Amino acid sequence: LCMGDTAQLNASGGTQYAWSPAASLSDTTLADPQAWPLVTTTYTVIVTDGNNCSATDTVTVIVNTPPSAGIDGAAVVCSDGDTLVLFTLLGGSPDATGIWSPGAIHVPGTGSTTYLYVVAGISPCVPDTAEVVIVENLAPDAGLDASIGVCSTADTLDLFDLLGGSPQSGGSWTAPDASASNGEYIPGVSLEGDYQYVVIGLAPCANDTALVNVSLSQAPDPGQSSTVTICGSGSVFNMTDSLGGSPQPGSWFDPGMVAHGTSFDPALDPSGTYTYVVLGALGCPDSSATLDVFVQTVTANAGPDQALCIGDTIQLGATGGVTYVWDPATGLSDPNIADPLAFPSINTFYSVTITDTLGCVGTDVVLVTVNQLPFANAGPDIEICVGGGLPIGGSPTGPPGSTYLWTPPGGLTINTVANPVAQPLDTTTYVVTVTDGNQCSNTDTVVVEVNPLPTVFAGTDTSVCMGGSVQLQATGSGPGTYAWSPVAGLNDASIANPITDAMVTTVYTVALVDTNNCPA
Repeated sequence: LCMGDTAQLNASGGTQYAWSPAASLSDTTLADPQAWPLVTTTYTVIVTDGNNCSATDTVTVIVNTPPSAGIDGAAVVCSDGDTLVLFTLLGGSPDATGIWSPGAIHVPGTGSTTYLYVVAGISPCVPDTAEVVIVENLAPDAGLDASIGVCSTADTLDLFDLLGGSPQSGGSWTAPDASASNGEYIPGVSLEGDYQYVVIGLAPCANDTALVNVSLSQAPDPGQSSTVTICGSGSVFNMTDSLGGSPQPGSWFDPGMVAHGTSFDPALDPSGTYTYVVLGALGCPDSSATLDVFVQTVTANAGPDQALCIGDTIQLGATGGVTYVWDPATGLSDPNIADPLAFPSINTFYSVTITDTLGCVGTDVVLVTVNQLPFANAGPDIEICVGGGLPIGGSPTGPPGSTYLWTPPGGLTINTVANPVAQPLDTTTYVVTVTDGNQCSNTDTVVVEVNPLPTVFAGTDTSVCMGGSVQLQATGSGPGTYAWSPVAGLNDASIANPITDAMVTTVYTVALVDTNNCPA
């Protein structure tokens, strides 16, 4: 049994019973007395029957000590306090063998929690339970210390916004002279130094404090922006001297914000906005002024490069001034005007010097390329017969990539190719114009002589006795070469008057090719 509980003993076998020891028994003479020993006890019973015979037996009652979880405990802690061992908060004399839920240690910052401590008992003793209630108050958070440099031209600062971390609102501010502050800093009015922010803590949490250190700096002065106009042939000048006001020492940057010296050289430096920067310190941003420099220069333009064919003339065209001088003068109609005619015989770079109304001078160059004429070859003169045709043109007629135009087009298969077939009806002189990739053209001629066709007469039909012979007689319009067919029976088929001894009636045909190689 568990200490403090009662067990029912139960003897049998007789009519009389005597139990010992009698301590912690309800009745020593009953067969089934109740027992409540405080320690494990062996009870002896003497049983006597109706014959007055006796016997003895024993029973042991094992007493288990009940578990003790102690007395409930409680604590109020701060969320930034030390870690708590919960066992130390239990009252009484708790056994150390219990189990905590959700844990045996309270870690600050986890919030208010009720912890349960359970000590298991040895059967039939039931477990014992105690609880520890932790009430956790949130620690005040004034944020993290901060420091700032403030410029004399800055706006009013809200010091709370400068604190680091996650400060709680509702705290109080103290100025560097220990006077109360509303948490604002007005440059030039408020004191420099440490401003203290305090957030009151709820016991046992201590108050939390953060500091904001404020330092004041005067704004930099770069002077006043200005504008300068200078001729491109002007002198070097100090840009800082051209700013208004009283600029403090600083640095110059060109229009591309690349570091630049103090001096401006109109012969080297471009027009644009030059920036003068004076660095700020302790909260003051850099400050700048600008100097817009306009360099009056001559925009000399000799015009685009040009090309001509040798022997041709082109017109140059310069702009940007009031007077012009071209060099070299060779091949120009007038070197002292803006748009002279140019007719050089070789490739020539012409340089023009231009002067504007302010006397500023500029130069530019234009290249005039002189292209040679392409060769043109119409080929040798040829002869053809009426109705015939032959290709004309050279081998080649012109440079690769050229275009061709034959005139007159009559009698030509195509008059835009290098070697057309000519088949005129009359003798014709053809002119070919060859144009190359530079659009330069050249010409050549060829004569196509057209010869008339000859005429031929084979003579009158004639008769001959079989076995006999007869002489044929052909006549033509001029000298040439004859050819009879068929040749069978002829003594010579290549003369005008061959002899035939044909054995059968035969039709002979004669052809004549004259000295111009024209057939009939």
